[in-house]
Amino acid sequence: MAFLLAIGWLYVGLRVFDLQAVQASELESQALGQRFRQVELAADRGAILDRNGRELAITVDASTIYANPSEIPDPGAVAEVLSAVLGIPRGKLVEDLSKESSFVYLARKVDPKIADTVTNLKLPGTEQRIPGIYVLSEAARAYPAGPLAAQVLGFVGIDNEGLEGLELTYE
Repeated sequence: MAFLLAIGWLYVGLRVFDLQAVQASELESQALGQRFRQVELAADRGAILDRNGRELAITVDASTIYANPSEIPDPGAVAEVLSAVLGIPRGKLVEDLSKESSFVYLARKVDPKIADTVTNLKLPGTEQRIPGIYVLSEAARAYPAGPLAAQVLGFVGIDNEGLEGLELTYE
């Protein structure tokens, strides 16, 4: 019996030595690969000006409102409250808030004041804020001069990537 116990401890000792000394660098790089990842962050877009310094395209603050449907207690009641603020049909919100997922966009590129209102909304008859509704700050593109030089300026997509014109050229 003592012999088997000694063999077992010898095996454990050799395995520890193998992991700590022989495979250490390989396991370390594997662990770093599992913990860290490189994420490319989008930089704010710069302003596009005309020759007189007037702004033709600028970046403004905006907000995205999203939800975790699994945290929503009553999709119908929450949709009723959100519909009035966001101007989105109640049926669409009920559909989105009832999904079997942990993330769904409700509204993108909304005014930060509307996002503040949504953040402070409460369920009817309670003093509790609506759980599962979140706000993310992001940037949106605005064109103060309206359609002036629109064919040259181009436009950006929902994620602020240039799709046409100067917006694409300066991507």
